[in-house]
Amino acid sequence: MAPAAVGNNLMLTSSEFSPPRYARIGGVLYLLIIAAGLFAEAFVRNRLIVPGNATATASNVRAPSIKRVFTAQDLVAAGFEETHTE
Repeated sequence: MAPAAVGNNLMLTSSEFSPPRYARIGGVLYLLIIAAGLFAEAFVRNRLIVPGNATATASNVRAPSIKRVFTAQDLVAAGFEETHTE
């Protein structure tokens, strides 16, 4: 939409975002990326690795449930990053 002209001034219509609003949205997306990364480090990877037991670690890596959670977390984080960079 084109800005509405009022006299010699151009006014943004209500459907357009101001730069501070874009900055707030970007900040929220960064916080969501951080939250997704913390979730992956705290819960997913700790369940994946068994210290001193390579066989258990290998079976955890092959477990479909952990793969799904880890893949979903990566996709969510990547989606937030891609949304923020556009």
